[in-house]
Amino acid sequence: MIIVAKKGGKGKRTQENFDGKACWIGVDVHKVNYAVAILDEDGQRLEFSTPAGPQKLLMQLVAMGITIKALAHESGPTGYALAWTCIERGIFKAFLMFR
Repeated sequence: MIIVAKKGGKGKRTQENFDGKACWIGVDVHKVNYAVAILDEDGQRLEFSTPAGPQKLLMQLVAMGITIKALAHESGPTGYALAWTCIERGIFKAFLMFR
């Protein structure tokens, strides 16, 4: 996983262990990689880019100790695999379609 380092900004999470905190996740799905933004229940956020792959992404989130409250992503041709994986795992999700 590649952490995007940004300077400044109150509430920017710098650690990868969320200790079971409830989190809301947004994913910009591309063929080669996913851009991921996570907001935890305390209002702290983490942004990173990771190689594309729904199973890989969900395993990363579990390894970070995240309790997924909702996951939103764009619903285009590259987002369907992530949608199906979330449905299989019972993760509440929102699909965003752009034309």
